[in-house]
Amino acid sequence: MMQSALESLWNRLERTSLVGVYFRYVRQHFRQLFRFVLVGGSIAAFNLLTFYFFKEILGLSDRMSINGMYVAAVVLHFFSHRHITFEARSGPIHGQGGRYVVMLIWNYLLYQFLVGIAPALHVSAYVAVVVAGLLTVVSNFLLMNHFIFRRSGSS
Repeated sequence: MMQSALESLWNRLERTSLVGVYFRYVRQHFRQLFRFVLVGGSIAAFNLLTFYFFKEILGLSDRMSINGMYVAAVVLHFFSHRHITFEARSGPIHGQGGRYVVMLIWNYLLYQFLVGIAPALHVSAYVAVVVAGLLTVVSNFLLMNHFIFRRSGSS
């Protein structure tokens, strides 16, 4: 009974003009979104740990710690999403890799910008890293799903 009530509510929300398109998108891509959240959450934890390692243990500056974190995470991020989230292992890796680099550059600049302005805003570099990570979540999913790991015949 509870499941049918939730499904009924979801169906009504899908038919509304303002939010319906988003609810339909979530329904159509639910499995990928679920895997994206699991993989992304694991990588976010990895990012924080590697940032801590470079900053606190090795004593690097915030900007250099971001560099180390980013380099360490890139390979893990690409192959995890390629194989687990989007199941795109049969696609040509050189094309996917080239498109992925475009996304990486945007993400990298965003991280550097936010960590760079954090002191002026009296915010911890850790908070800036978390905010940058959250800001890239939606854009990364959309870019990876529809551009980087797109399937033949999809947009």
